[in-house]
Amino acid sequence: MVQLQINYLDWNGSVAQSGRCYEVAKKHGKKVIVMEPVKGGTLARLPEPAMQLFCDFYGKDAPSPASLAIRFAASLDEVLVVLSGMSSMEQVLDNTACMQNFVPLSADERALTERIERFLKSAIAVPCTACRYCTEVCPKDIAIPDYFGLLNLHAVTGQKTNMYYQRYSMNHGKASDCLACGLCEKNCPQHIPIREMLKEFAALYEDAAAK
Repeated sequence: MVQLQINYLDWNGSVAQSGRCYEVAKKHGKKVIVMEPVKGGTLARLPEPAMQLFCDFYGKDAPSPASLAIRFAASLDEVLVVLSGMSSMEQVLDNTACMQNFVPLSADERALTERIERFLKSAIAVPCTACRYCTEVCPKDIAIPDYFGLLNLHAVTGQKTNMYYQRYSMNHGKASDCLACGLCEKNCPQHIPIREMLKEFAALYEDAAAK
């Protein structure tokens, strides 16, 4: 078996790549233990417009947003166990209740998760498609798309994932290593102001760590 971070916000994401990792596990016949089904609480506390989508769908007897996220993970065929971090008895009762007499997500509920995902991702900071044309010419071998993925994750969820930055920067240049040569921007089909965005990323991840 393998343990994977799986939730509907990361399913098509470029950082955790939940969907792609799940398909690899499935291809090799491995059962999956799920971690982060509600993404550190992000999918349990939806911002107001996303919460409105949720309430409009379920009506006055709406379950908790957390239960939708947990059921998303549990509905996958190869999932054996869904792990959820809980900090109150209310959360324990809510999380276990949605797994008693478990009902997999319907097609309409799956469509709801996709609508919420699209709304959350509409708050992204950088329209990067991870084509990696920029990295082909970067003299400092900076993992630009990976750093932009982390920047977008922070914009959507407010969360910083220092572990991923440390992992990426072990074998690649840091954001602050940028020489501002501009070669990356000439190669970028999205015309992203990469140099400025790297400065923003460095201020978020490196300057804060130095304080």
